[in-house]
Amino acid sequence: MSTQNAIVAVIHDRVGQVLTDALAKGDRLFSGGDPDNPFKIKVLEGGKGLVDQLSDGSNSPPKISIEFVLDVAGSAVSALVTDLNPSAAAPAAGGSHGPDVGAILEKVRGALAGRLKLFDDQESAVADLITARGPAGLHDAGMKLFESIRNSARSDVAAVFSADEASRLQQLIGSDVGTVLPLATIAKAVQRSRARVQNAKAIPQSVVDALLAYFFTPTGYRTLDGLNIVSPVHLSDVQSALAAAAQQAGTAVAGGGQFALPAQLTGLFSKTTAEHYLRDVTKLIVESAYDAGRGLGGSNGRYAEVNNALAALPRPANGIDAPTKFVSWLRGFGSMAESAAMRAVEVGTQGVSEFQTNPLIAAAAGSFAGTVARKLSQDSFLGVLAADLQIADR
Repeated sequence: MSTQNAIVAVIHDRVGQVLTDALAKGDRLFSGGDPDNPFKIKVLEGGKGLVDQLSDGSNSPPKISIEFVLDVAGSAVSALVTDLNPSAAAPAAGGSHGPDVGAILEKVRGALAGRLKLFDDQESAVADLITARGPAGLHDAGMKLFESIRNSARSDVAAVFSADEASRLQQLIGSDVGTVLPLATIAKAVQRSRARVQNAKAIPQSVVDALLAYFFTPTGYRTLDGLNIVSPVHLSDVQSALAAAAQQAGTAVAGGGQFALPAQLTGLFSKTTAEHYLRDVTKLIVESAYDAGRGLGGSNGRYAEVNNALAALPRPANGIDAPTKFVSWLRGFGSMAESAAMRAVEVGTQGVSEFQTNPLIAAAAGSFAGTVARKLSQDSFLGVLAADLQIADR
């Protein structure tokens, strides 16, 4: 029995519930004052609004208060671990001292009962994941999760991924649990809220396009806040990327001067590891699906609307312009929320030795929770700015 897989499943389920609420907002603004948003941005009493702060020409951080509550682990993980490991299993009948697989499976199902809100109709598939023994068992569990996505497509008109789209995604990301769980969570979240998600049909193609860009283009996948998630396989592009960056920055390498590597290129030097790919693929799935489902990306998306409105404001005589500052703040809010969620996962799983010795498990849970938190914070920031700029709620 794998306690860490049980914890990962519960974390995905809890974060998926929050994701369901976010996607169910439809086209209504997901503003900082929305009581359902775990990431709330409020301007300090008597202070300037966010738009005024962005357009004042200064390079200062925002003067705001932030409330961020996203319980992704904590008590739920502690209770689950206790229920799964109360004592050693009794010897099997017939004098054998081997594990009673049937009894273990029943114990897992009992521990999961009532805890899976998003995957409540997939307890069997999740139980198989937790009781999987060895690499072959984990592979089979991943296959069953993909099959559950296809089954939903056949039986539920609200399913977001068709059977063919699920199979195509399986070809791109494989059947390992670390990548299947985020996709299955996205699929369930959108399925639960699809009646209120006008852009649901765009999600499968958005995820496919993101994965293809990551694996097959030198620049990788470009996120909403302008960061490129680049596959480490494109190391051959470092020389041309450095040359282009140096030309853009007007950097002269001649004369003994030193060239500082731009921050946006550091991903090109990342070491190729399973953990690196797992984190990247998880981010790609969440980023692309959320942006498509909430209508944030694209030339007519909420990001473009806010950015264009800020660009139309009077430019300060000196200092930084509003659109440039806007991108920096969007990244800042995202990083703040991401780090908080990832820390919550690590703190909530402290004491579970399997997490400490298996970085892939920690990567799967932390990266998913962190990226969802990043998107929630960006959505909140865009909502506050849209309201401040009086952009119509579509």
